[in-house]
Formats: sequence, C-alpha cells, structure tokens
Amino acid sequence: MRVVPTEYVPPKVPLYIGAEAPDFSFESLQGEEISLSQYRGKVVLLDFWASWCLPCVVAMPKMKSLYEAYHDEGLEIIGINLDLSREQALDFVQHFELPWPQYWDGKGYDSELAVLFRVKAIPMLYLIDQQGIIRGKWLGLAEEEVKSTIEELLGLDLEEGNREKEQGEAVISPRPILSLRVSPRLSLSATYTGEVPLNLKLRNTSSYEAKDLKVSLERVPEGVSVETVTVESLKPGESTDVTLSLSVQDLEPGEYPLTVGVTYNYCPNEETCFKIDQDASLLLVVSAPAGSTSNKAASGMPEASAGKGIPWIIFAGAGVLLVLLLFVLFG
Repeated sequence: MRVVPTEYVPPKVPLYIGAEAPDFSFESLQGEEISLSQYRGKVVLLDFWASWCLPCVVAMPKMKSLYEAYHDEGLEIIGINLDLSREQALDFVQHFELPWPQYWDGKGYDSELAVLFRVKAIPMLYLIDQQGIIRGKWLGLAEEEVKSTIEELLGLDLEEGNREKEQGEAVISPRPILSLRVSPRLSLSATYTGEVPLNLKLRNTSSYEAKDLKVSLERVPEGVSVETVTVESLKPGESTDVTLSLSVQDLEPGEYPLTVGVTYNYCPNEETCFKIDQDASLLLVVSAPAGSTSNKAASGMPEASAGKGIPWIIFAGAGVLLVLLLFVLFG
C-alpha cells in the first residue's frame, strides 16, 4: 500500500437551521464595504438570484415589498447575484431600484458565497437572526412563510393562524432532464494529426425547457484540445446533434478514458431554477503505427519471432525434446 499526501481539505461549515451563519465581507456593486457581522442586532435575509432566472425576476417585487414593510423594524437584505456579466446585474438592480447591497464576482454558481452556502439552485434564501443564527432556509420565495418568520424574529404581533410554519428545504429536487448519447469508443492512429469530430445527440425528455447548455470534453490527454460548444436552449421533446471538434497532435499510443460533460439550467416552476451537470463516458483508443514495438515488448514480455510468426519458445521446447529422445535411444 502506498500513501499519497494530499492538500488539507477543511470541513464544510454547518448550514442547518440553528447553526451560526458563516461571516463574509465584500465590496458591493454599489461600491459599499459590506460584512455580515456588521448587521448583528438586525434580521438579515440573504437572497441568491440572477437576472436570467425567471423565478427570481418574478419574486423581486415581493422582495421589495418585504424590505419596505420591515426595514424600519430591523430587516436587512443582502443580494448575492450569480450573473456572469457585471453590467447585466447592475442594469437589473438599477431598473428595479433595489436599495439593498448586492454581491457580485462574475463566477455564477462558482462564486465564493454560492460555494460557501452550497447553493445549487435559485432563488435561494437564508434568514439570519439578530445573533447571527440561521433561522430559515428556503428554495424559492415561500412568501407567507418567510414573512411570518421575519415577523416572529422581529417580535411583531401575529395572528395565531400565521404562526404555523415548516422550516426546511423545498420538496422540489433537481434532476437531469436530458438524454445524452455518444459513441462509447473513439479509435485513432498515433500517426494521425488534425481534426477529429466527436458526434453526440441531446434530447430533452422532460416538460421543461433546458437553457444555456454548455457541452465540453473533460479529462483530455496531452496532445488533444477541444473547445466548448454552447446551445441556447432545448425545448421539451426537442433533440439536437452536437459535434465536438478534437484537435489531435502527437498522441502517445494507449487508452484514454474521456468524459463528455453537459451543463444547463431549467426552471420547473416560477419559484425555482436548477443548475444540472450531466456526463457520459467514452474511451479514446490510440493505436501504435504498424511495425512499431508492441506494448508487450516494451514491458519486457516475450514477443513473437519475425521468422514465420512462430514464437521462439516453441523452437526451444522442440530442441529440448530432441536432446531427450537422443539420450534415450543412444544413452
């Protein structure tokens, strides 16, 4: 057994209801220096959103209503935007006249705060109390539940019927909605140099539209390069053919496992959008040129004799038998 040292991987911060929210700081789109800890004594609603997310757009007027209704009572909102374009995010904030600070780093779902809070779908909300404790977590704007929890944390009077709530995750779960077909094997000669097409077929098997599709080839060996292909959308029941063009040069003989990856978004309803990653495996087989040294010879194993294609061990065995026979007859 061989032990290989790896880099230290810190444990993930707890994000269950009742855990302390991890602190963070940033410079907002509006140029303000913001930290979560500066809002101690306030109720803070973290809103993960993007301008391309229809449920987020639909929920934004309701978010403004919450802010206007409870800001003077002690509610603060921090927006965490997952747009790739800063201008697009800023235009949206200005158009809707959103008064609360907005985080943006242009990395989408890979943004530092999205990773910190393990956000895989939007809109995603975290509600944090005056002591920095997570008191609510929702996928999608559960308006009445969010409102009643805010009122409870702020100590406002509530009707008894509005006090009942269920905290936790939404029951809607992300799932793949595309079928991905690709040939399981791609064969090349090590002498080949040029472009190689890799064809695959995508089909939307759901009743939801898949958007912003990105098709890429992963785990490519040295000597192969390929560009990502984008598809704007794939409607329910629709199929499309995608070709990845592999640029090949100086490939070593061998077998290389590859992965075709597809990333896309879809929204099952007006309150939720999901980011999905799907993949399929294939094997790239690069054969050695004719007449080159075989893999067995390279590894020190005996190889076939060039003379009439008969292995040398057969000649050696026949010679031993002949010596024994002569010994018996004339010994």
